[in-house]
Amino acid sequence: MKTKFLGLLAGLAYLFLVLALGISLVSQWQGYYDFQFKKNATVQVTGLSMEDLHKRGKALRIYLEKGDDDLISPYFNQREVSHMEDVHGLFVLKNRVMVLAGLAFMGLFIYGHKKNFLRDYFTGNWILLLALIGFFAYIGMNFDQSFIRFHELFFDNDLWLLDPKTDVMIQMLPQVFFEQMAGLIGLFVLGMEGVYFFSLWKIKKRS
Repeated sequence: MKTKFLGLLAGLAYLFLVLALGISLVSQWQGYYDFQFKKNATVQVTGLSMEDLHKRGKALRIYLEKGDDDLISPYFNQREVSHMEDVHGLFVLKNRVMVLAGLAFMGLFIYGHKKNFLRDYFTGNWILLLALIGFFAYIGMNFDQSFIRFHELFFDNDLWLLDPKTDVMIQMLPQVFFEQMAGLIGLFVLGMEGVYFFSLWKIKKRS
């Protein structure tokens, strides 16, 4: 029972690691921003050129990691900048979680390998994988509600309620932008979980 519990902890640490990594990769992928700008006809919606949209998208990407208001204040109003300060706080938390989860996973995996019970990690991860698939399926089917709930849970103000008539940020990044971003992150996480699950299955089979 102890080894199965350690396996579940390792699986949770791995999940948080790949989730944080997936958020980092997709949110820093400029090609995704440019693709969405073209797909959503953002030039027509905002009245900005594609070159200007690219610059603003790049500024947002860099801001997410650095948190320097000077990067985005030339492009967005004060309410938008204040909201991004809150978003940057979440990214700081994400980076800490990624480091801690990575260290926890490596420690548990090395410990399990040395004690020769990695095969027992397989059982707990069955449950975790099924729960994860169910979670992503729920979000996919109820994205509007999940999107609102996420903001209510992680933000203690209403700065995220931007006006699509006046605020360029929401014109550039409509809900569909985040819906498809969440889909990409979900596919990355499920793919990485599949690799981990298959690796544990191979270890269990050899044992």
